[in-house]
Amino acid sequence: RVSKWTLTADYDTDDVYFLGGLWRDVYLYSLPADRIEDFWVRTEFDPVYRNAVLRVQMKLQGGDAASERHAVVEGSLIDAEGKEIPLPNLRAEVTLAGRNATPVELASVVENPHKWTAETPYLYSLVLRLKIDGRVVQEFKNTVGFRQVEVQGSRIVVNGVPIEIRGVVTTRANPNNAGESPATIFAREIRLLKEANINAIRSHTTPLEEEFLTLCDHAGIYVMPDVPYVWVPEGDFRYLTDGLVARARDVFEQHKNHPSVILWHVGNENPPTTAYLGGGQAARWLHDTDPTRPVGICRNFADFKELGTEFSDLHYDPKTYPEFREMYPTPILFGEYHAVPNEIDRLKDRGFVETWGRSLQQEWALFRHRNFYVVGGLICCWDDGIVNGNLGANQWGVVDSKRQAKPVHYRSEEHTSELQSRQYL
Repeated sequence: RVSKWTLTADYDTDDVYFLGGLWRDVYLYSLPADRIEDFWVRTEFDPVYRNAVLRVQMKLQGGDAASERHAVVEGSLIDAEGKEIPLPNLRAEVTLAGRNATPVELASVVENPHKWTAETPYLYSLVLRLKIDGRVVQEFKNTVGFRQVEVQGSRIVVNGVPIEIRGVVTTRANPNNAGESPATIFAREIRLLKEANINAIRSHTTPLEEEFLTLCDHAGIYVMPDVPYVWVPEGDFRYLTDGLVARARDVFEQHKNHPSVILWHVGNENPPTTAYLGGGQAARWLHDTDPTRPVGICRNFADFKELGTEFSDLHYDPKTYPEFREMYPTPILFGEYHAVPNEIDRLKDRGFVETWGRSLQQEWALFRHRNFYVVGGLICCWDDGIVNGNLGANQWGVVDSKRQAKPVHYRSEEHTSELQSRQYL
């Protein structure tokens, strides 16, 4: 059964399109009765970021209510050149009894692995294998990137190195693909992101496609998934707190095994939330469940004690915030800034596009002047939020809904180029 209006539909009072039915690919597949039901891969570096622990949490599901079975679960790590890394400790033996779920954790030290970053997106393959009474009943492969994300003081660091987030916000408005396959569109999208020197993307209202996430893993694009809700007055009783926590859980489950996902982000353009409302409780659930990725809430300052958030997320014009003008103790990220106007005629005006690009350069120069606590920002938006190709309102994207570059794409490339960086350092 497909429901267009769910119990949490009131959270969707935002600038998205409402299309009925299933408009993404859906897959059906079968699993053995005794199986690996779920898994979560994490990597944890030592204090000098040389060796790492590869940790795999799994849930084994039994399928036979009448007997006990001897189960062995093991993993193999293979590098990008196809060479297996010996990890004898990545193995566990358990007894499956009935149809009960059995938690299992594998852990092994990997010496001096290649590190995953946006600049060096090195991926390993992890093969997980389940044997029942000596017979292999399930085997599958998942990519692994060795990276560790932390907040250190007022900086966000990956593998101990501070990062600069040069990002965009995406609405995933792409129901009209002009006869092209999703693979073709996504490959072009990744190329345009890289050409514009953009290293991060935040999903706004709609989750990223699994195929696109995989490309972000391989190409080196930092991802910030949104727990989707926009323009929501949370004090209204219609906005169910449990419903937003359920959305956070769904977002976590979809993204948890992607190394490109480095931060969790809750909401978009909402008023500040509290620990007792949906946004605050969703953020707390994410932090408690996954302490390996810092959490931020739209238009909320960091509040680790109350909300579990470690970086501040501000929106719109940076210069209007006193926290931007003065040193701030936690990282500040502009989750949405320097919007592309959605008036069609203005975007056809070359003079206006050039002015937009110059003002973007000026804002980015201010970011870099404050790089010891302002970690970056995300232009709104990456893609047009419209349904029918290039027609209609909401042409606020750096690229159109078919993922084709618009004139402002060149200006977004210019503002973060290496030449521009040297000019302001």
